Amino acid sequence: MKIPNLSSNIQEEIYKFITNRQLIFNEPVRDAIFEKLEELDENCIILYFPQENEENDGSLIKRYINGRVINFVHINTYKVIEKQVFTAAHELAHILNLHEYLLTNCNGYNIELEESAMNYFAALVLMPHNLFKKDVENLFAAYGTDIKIDDFIKISLNLMDKYFVPFKAVVVRLYEIGIINEETANFLINNDNIIAKINDYIQIYGFTRLGIRSQKKGIKNFPAIISKVEEKEIFNENKIKNIRKKLNIPESNKLESIQSNIPLEKING
Repeated sequence: MKIPNLSSNIQEEIYKFITNRQLIFNEPVRDAIFEKLEELDENCIILYFPQENEENDGSLIKRYINGRVINFVHINTYKVIEKQVFTAAHELAHILNLHEYLLTNCNGYNIELEESAMNYFAALVLMPHNLFKKDVENLFAAYGTDIKIDDFIKISLNLMDKYFVPFKAVVVRLYEIGIINEETANFLINNDNIIAKINDYIQIYGFTRLGIRSQKKGIKNFPAIISKVEEKEIFNENKIKNIRKKLNIPESNKLESIQSNIPLEKING
């Protein structure tokens, strides 16, 4: 992995995009980003499901249902929670059509820069410039001018813990705000020994909220939705049982009245 280099005008346009949508926060968003996804897009459905052998941290699929665009966001809950948070913020950029905005409004931007731009968006939302920089300056000042690699790891862990973001995201953000240079950043994120130390120090220094694989399964209000599907016999009985088993949804009596924003009659098997 190499540190992405977005030009200053692209970075400025992303910041403007975020500001115009009032996504600059005065405190860390952390895992509240999942709620933000649903608040900012009423047609967003988040699927939490662990995939141990899947490299991707998540994905976004757009589907047209009854004349509406429904955004299905998959969060791979086998990944550690801080990666889940960053993935949610990354997918939010896609949902808000940041890519299309940059293609229209930013010279020098192209499709090859799309994922880097989405990551920069996620970093700005989760680690707001002024708030993050103040914390960074205070932490580095506490360790003095002679900062060793173990000190840097401890500083990074404190930032990871406060903002609920992965180590690599912290390193890239430190580069973006001018705290470390590109060579140092690339060394840090591609050094297996440092990554291993990060994982060890999470345990040693008691950062109990980091490094957790929640392996959560489900969709918000999905038990009610699947019961509605079952009542209308949209899927066959075996498929319903398989879905219940995979998402740990117990069998229950059929519900007479369930509110759902999705017209289930339009869902295809």
